[in-house]
Order: sequence, then C-alpha cells, then structure tokens
Amino acid sequence: TNVIFALGDSTTFTYPNGPMGSKAVALTPPPPSPAPPPPSPAMATQLAPGFVLSWSIASGIYEFELTANTTAWIAVGFSHDGQMSNPAVGTGLVSNAVIYKPGSGANEVAQYAILNDTLQGIVLQPSSGCFGLSGEQKDSHTVLRFSRHANNGINTNAQIQLTGKTFVMFAIGDSNTFAYPNTGMGSSPVELNIKPAAARLQAAVRSRAGLKLNAAAAA
Repeated sequence: TNVIFALGDSTTFTYPNGPMGSKAVALTPPPPSPAPPPPSPAMATQLAPGFVLSWSIASGIYEFELTANTTAWIAVGFSHDGQMSNPAVGTGLVSNAVIYKPGSGANEVAQYAILNDTLQGIVLQPSSGCFGLSGEQKDSHTVLRFSRHANNGINTNAQIQLTGKTFVMFAIGDSNTFAYPNTGMGSSPVELNIKPAAARLQAAVRSRAGLKLNAAAAA
C-alpha cells in the first residue's frame, strides 16, 4: 500500500510544503491470537436413579447441570469426606451447596454452607464459590445449573479433586417447600477430572440415564 506523508514547519497548516513523500508499505495483518482451548466433552454420572449430574470444563471452569426426575427442590454440593457436616469442627464440610427451591423468591437458586445437621445450620453464602446459578422445572424434570472453579480459594470449603474422586452430596425434596433433613439425601464419590479415554463411556452413561428420565417422564 502506498502511504503518503507530510511534515509541516509549524502547527499552522500549509500546502504544499517541503517534507512530503510516499512509500510502499506491506500492511500485513498481525498474526492471529492463539485460539482458546476447546471445552472438554460433557461428562455425566447417575448419582441416584433418575438423578443425573453432568459437567464440562472450559478455561479451568467447571459447568455443572443436575437433572432430576422430580418436580421438587433439589440440591448438590461438595464434601471433604462424604459427610454433610461436622459440628465438632464448627465449619461447613459441604461447601457451595447449591439449592434450587422453585418459587421461593430472591433466593430461589442460591449457594449455602452446611454448618450442622439442622435447618438453621444451612447458611446462605451469597458472594463466594459458585456463579452462573439457574434452575428450571419442565414437565416432570427439575434442572439446576451452576459453575465454579476446581479450587474456589476458600480454605474451609471442599475443593474439586483434579486427581482421584470428589465427594458429591445431593438431596431431593418431596415438594418445592424446602425441608432439612429429609430422606432423599446421599453421597457419591465421583471422578470429576475428565479423561479422554473415559469420554465415550461417560457419554454412554449419560445417554442411558437420559433415556431412563425420558421414559419416566413419558410414563
């Protein structure tokens, strides 16, 4: 490209003036920025019959989706040791427990710490850990979605293990009215780090679980 240039003698513009010229310049675009790493394939596991946890990882962020064959409230969280709480320690062992209570107002989908085995021990954590919280009920299913980093930077919280298994705690209510403790609770050690060799197997698990949910919904 021919670039034309000129230089004046002062701040007062005059034309023509002395220092003028042109030069052919190859104005090639800069090299493209490296593409971000692609998101991992979605993985899934069945925590309980009709209760499926799926996840993917993109740029170090886990994106979770919990699908339950129910029209009641649902909850999921992470634990150091598979226990809901340890009153002797005095801090929540289940961290970033995300609870979806449809129709409950401002905190319909929110995150909590479990300090003890009472309703009063479930303490709202509005500004730490998880983000991108949402929930919906459709037909006979309840769906809860949220994101978080493997290590959320909070020392007292259970973190997602990048090697080995992470204890995933879950609960299902009897209705949209939240109650605790309840009978539909459990714990499952899940390998949340994604291994390419296991992708097809986990995808098959998710597919079978989805078929079961769809069959139950159609029944």
